[in-house]
Amino acid sequence: MAGIACSACAYAAAPGGAADNPAPTAEANEAGGGGSVALSPPAAETAPEANPEAWRLELATYIWLSSITSTTEAGGKEMTTTTKFKDILDTVDFAGFTHFEAQRGKWGLFTELDFVKISAASDVRLKMMPLIRVNTAGSLKETMFELGVLRSFDGDRVGFDALAGARYVRFDADARFGPFDSGMTKDWVDPIVGGRLRFKFSEKWGASIRGDVGGFGIGSELTTNAALTVGYQISERYSVGVGYRYLRIEDDAGRMELTSETYGPAIGMAIRF
Repeated sequence: MAGIACSACAYAAAPGGAADNPAPTAEANEAGGGGSVALSPPAAETAPEANPEAWRLELATYIWLSSITSTTEAGGKEMTTTTKFKDILDTVDFAGFTHFEAQRGKWGLFTELDFVKISAASDVRLKMMPLIRVNTAGSLKETMFELGVLRSFDGDRVGFDALAGARYVRFDADARFGPFDSGMTKDWVDPIVGGRLRFKFSEKWGASIRGDVGGFGIGSELTTNAALTVGYQISERYSVGVGYRYLRIEDDAGRMELTSETYGPAIGMAIRF
């Protein structure tokens, strides 16, 4: 299993380079997420390139051990629910988080694809007829795709990447109660702007802090994404990292207002070409 995260699960519950190297590191969103989700798979700082004008490519995959808190407001009433990672783990069918960057000189591109599918089924007793059991089942698929550009500014020990792009978020929810089926699909695109600080502690150790905001009423009302990562360089090509990621989505879904917070530790590995 590649990872766990679901910034749109709340919708289903309510009728989510080194400082001296211009190449950034991948870290541990959106659209989701979601969105929004997230140039954030953990990775360590990388060694300087012999040719700074050569293309530098980095691919990372990571696990996000996330929990979810959602607040729904409708008709003047507010409801808050929290789902811990251990509870989400029991319902996950598949989850994958992949981040990719390509950079030449000071300019580069970044992209991320996150996909989560969860499902659950149970038998319930009818209140009016307690001897009768009815099978119920539900599933939720969340997809977040992020695409953007970056501009690097580098110092001896600290570097900064300015980020701008867009995050696509889509979720599909299906439910069955006995012979009756229902489904719902929601998707949107958020513009995102943000930055990433990169710190080089030694030849092997480094860290990064990324933050971005998006939505602005164009897709969601507001999306906030933040991640802190500490990385270790295993070799010139491979690195590993651990960190913590937080994703908050505020959305006005017609008659319902939703605030979803997905948060938790992350661990991953990156390979550089």
